[in-house]
Amino acid sequence: MTDLRTKRPRTLWLGRDSSTRAEESRSSTEPKTEETPKPIPATNNRDGITHFNCYEENPWGVYEPRAKICRKQPITLAQHRKHRQNIVNIRCLPIDRPQVQSLLETIRRLSHPIFPRLLESYYHTGELHLIWEPMEITVNYILTARWPVNETELAYILRSTLDGIRFLRDQGRALAILEAETILLDRRGHVRLAGVEQSYQISASDMNAETLKLTALATITRSLMATGAGQVRWSSKVRAFLENLTTKSLDELMQDTFLEAATDERDLKLEAYSLAITAASEMHRDTRIQHLKPRNGLHQFGLKSALAPNDNSVKNCFIHRLYQ
Repeated sequence: MTDLRTKRPRTLWLGRDSSTRAEESRSSTEPKTEETPKPIPATNNRDGITHFNCYEENPWGVYEPRAKICRKQPITLAQHRKHRQNIVNIRCLPIDRPQVQSLLETIRRLSHPIFPRLLESYYHTGELHLIWEPMEITVNYILTARWPVNETELAYILRSTLDGIRFLRDQGRALAILEAETILLDRRGHVRLAGVEQSYQISASDMNAETLKLTALATITRSLMATGAGQVRWSSKVRAFLENLTTKSLDELMQDTFLEAATDERDLKLEAYSLAITAASEMHRDTRIQHLKPRNGLHQFGLKSALAPNDNSVKNCFIHRLYQ
């Protein structure tokens, strides 16, 4: 009987020349002490991706699912089974094998700081599993927790989202979906947009507030402003910008003086930390989520820790600490 432990999983080499593939094919016949490919560590390095490794292997043999962070577009927060410090997001797409390379090349071409960074991918039983850098919190958590945002935070979220919409527009593309669940936050407060892999080509004549998702962004903005009801008094600039979202052009919106209020992602950092605590608690109570199994009690992750000036101590309330 063949010892399966000595067999390396078949790999789809995409974006490599034939000599590179031949050399790696020869080396793959040698015994390996580490059969499971180690993913690229998640960092905030926004350099473009030059090639992709797409493994023909079941990704759930490599990663352990921990929680669903999006409902309508299933994104799974997962942990590498061997390298436990590696936390990732996994998105599964049904796709025919001949289309895999084209889709991965499109993702590479659309690499931009507003979109999560693709680390690697797996093709298994007719589905492509995209392994993204981890994003634990969505804007939907802000709405669910009714955490009030201020004008600076709102401007940062809007400016970042509009940057992504404009980048895709300049490529002749648009997001298929824009919702509170597809606007993501990481523990540093960076804003990212999910769904670049499902963006679609669109002609200039068909670009409008509806197709560019400006109408959807206006809906999200109203919801965010409602979280501060009774606590935040919105200036005339904010109210005017909300009205302009569905009437003015994208370029005009990007020049609006309200967006100058946006500083940087640090304004959302504490919010992301605190929402991570809330999200972990809510997900733990959600019976639909089977894989979230915190090893430490939530009482250890209070707001007091989030306010600590030292980032090393603040990490104690970051959601992935629950899984270590």
